[in-house]
Amino acid sequence: TLFGIPSLLVDLANYCKSHEVVIEIDKIFYAGEKITDMQLNLFKSVWNVKSVYSAGYASVDVGPIGYQTQDCRLNEHYLLDGLNLEVIDGEAIVSSTIRKSMPVVRYKTGDKVEIIPHSDKVKFRLVGRVDDMVYIWGSRISLSVWSQQCLNSKTQQF
Repeated sequence: TLFGIPSLLVDLANYCKSHEVVIEIDKIFYAGEKITDMQLNLFKSVWNVKSVYSAGYASVDVGPIGYQTQDCRLNEHYLLDGLNLEVIDGEAIVSSTIRKSMPVVRYKTGDKVEIIPHSDKVKFRLVGRVDDMVYIWGSRISLSVWSQQCLNSKTQQF
């Protein structure tokens, strides 16, 4: 079993592929980003992965938000009890009263989601981002902030 952030796991899989490292991995648990079909296909081709699951959907400010069960497909989650999910312009807006002393009201996640019709619990699918944040190796980089810094600087070193 392997646990990690999809963008880091891609680098690991590409390393294994280019260095002819043969490893079989039965399960992958991912977090921090949604996982794409292209990433999933890479993991299956390099490591012969049989199943991929989300370790959970969460945010630093809200805490745990969603979880997967056996009936969930890729990037699908059920909303935890005690939370409210609104979708405004495609963005997941979460409220939580689980922490009584510090409730979170209408927190903008920056994640684009779709509600999946389900009978008894709220089920949703992570679709992507609604903002200009890019995830690289688990780091969040705002394209608008980065481009503004480049414009304000006469010489930029990377």
